[in-house]
Amino acid sequence: MAGAGCQRLSLAKAMPRLQANDPTLIQLDIFDNHAGDGWVGQLADSLRGNTVLEGLDLDNMMIGPEGAAELANGLRGNTALKRLVLHRNRIKDEGAGVLADALGVNTALLELDLYLNEITGEGARRLADMLRENTALKVLKLDHNKIGVEGAGMLANVLQCNMTLEELGLECTCIDAEGASQLAVALKGSTGLKKLNLGGNILMGDKGQRKLAHALRSNTELKELDMSGTGANASLFEDALRGNTTLEVLVLSGPIPRLLQRTLERNRGLRERAIEPRKLMFVWCVQMTTAFPVEIVELIVRRVVWGHEVSLGELQKEERGRTKQCVVM
Repeated sequence: MAGAGCQRLSLAKAMPRLQANDPTLIQLDIFDNHAGDGWVGQLADSLRGNTVLEGLDLDNMMIGPEGAAELANGLRGNTALKRLVLHRNRIKDEGAGVLADALGVNTALLELDLYLNEITGEGARRLADMLRENTALKVLKLDHNKIGVEGAGMLANVLQCNMTLEELGLECTCIDAEGASQLAVALKGSTGLKKLNLGGNILMGDKGQRKLAHALRSNTELKELDMSGTGANASLFEDALRGNTTLEVLVLSGPIPRLLQRTLERNRGLRERAIEPRKLMFVWCVQMTTAFPVEIVELIVRRVVWGHEVSLGELQKEERGRTKQCVVM
C-alpha cells in the first residue's frame, strides 16, 4: 500500500521521471500488475543513477528471481532509496539471496518488505547472514512466507548480534514451538528489536508462547508484540507483564482473563491492549494514562471486517444479530 505523499504511476509514466532524476518523485508506487521481469532491468538502471527516490512499492508485479537479481544490481549503485516493498511477488529463495547480497554493499536502504514471496528457510538464512554485516536496515518483513523453524532459528541467532534492526515481521511464517523458543532466547539477550509480529503462527502452541512470555521479563527493548491468531493463552503473559515496563502494545487473540486485565491496568508501561475475540473478528483497544495506577480513560472497539469504529454498546447489539454472518478475511 502506498504511503503518504506517494505517487501511483504506470510504468510508462514512471520511467522517464526516474531517468530524469525528477526532484518531485520521492515516493513511487508502480501499479502495472503482471508486468513480468522484462521491464525490471530498465528500472534497475534508472535506480543506479537516481538520487531522489526514497520509497519504491512494486506490489504484485509478478517479479521472479531474475527480476529480483536485476533489482539487486540497481540497489548496489543506489544511495537514495530507503524503502523497498515487494508484496505478493515470486522472488523465492534465490531472489531473497541476491537482494541480501546487494544489501551487503548498499547502506542506504532502511526497510525491506518481502510479504508473500514464496521464501523458505533457505531465503531467511541468506537474509540473516546479511544482517550480520549490514548496519543500516531497520525494518525487515517476511510475513506470509514459509520460513519455518529453520528460518526462525537463523534470524533469532543474528538478533543477538545485530543492534540496528528495529522491526521484524514474521506473521504466518510456519513458526512452531521450537522456532518461538529460539526467538525467545534472542529476546532475553541484548537486542535492538522494538517491534515483533508473530501473528498467525498457531503451531507455536503453549510451549512456544510460554518461552516468549518468560523472555519479556528480562527484555527491556521490545515495545510491540503481536501474538494475534496464535491461539495465545493470555494467562501465560500475566507474570511477565507485572515486571515489564517497556512493552507498549501487546496483541492477543481470544477472551482475556480478568486477572490479566488487572495486571495490564496496573502496568505503567503498557499503552494499548488489543484483543481479538470471536475468531479475530474484532480488535479491542484500551487507551491508558501514564499515571500509576493506570486509569482506563477510553475504550475503542474497532470492527476489522467492516473497517469502521463502533461503540461498545453498538458492538454488543450487533454481535447478537450479525456475528454469524461475518466472513473473516
